[in-house]
Amino acid sequence: MTDPSPNLSLKDLLSGVSVDVQLLAVQTIALARLEASVASSTLAWSAVAVIVSVFIALAGAAVLVSALVLIVIALGLPAGRLRRSSASC
Repeated sequence: MTDPSPNLSLKDLLSGVSVDVQLLAVQTIALARLEASVASSTLAWSAVAVIVSVFIALAGAAVLVSALVLIVIALGLPAGRLRRSSASC
């Protein structure tokens, strides 16, 4: 490997290293902010997906309960008969 500038003083070399370290720190922080932004965006969309899934599951459960009620009525078991028997207890 060749040295790009063999006549630089120690002060110039340390100054160059200092600038490089500062640039590295700034770029690392910028990358961390970007990654945090992407992670929070992904988390937000996942939360929305969970909420929508729960809503769909509740709607499906309501449809199933409605279907069961209709089946019970179709089988000839009216709700009035159940009320009279529970009132006599």
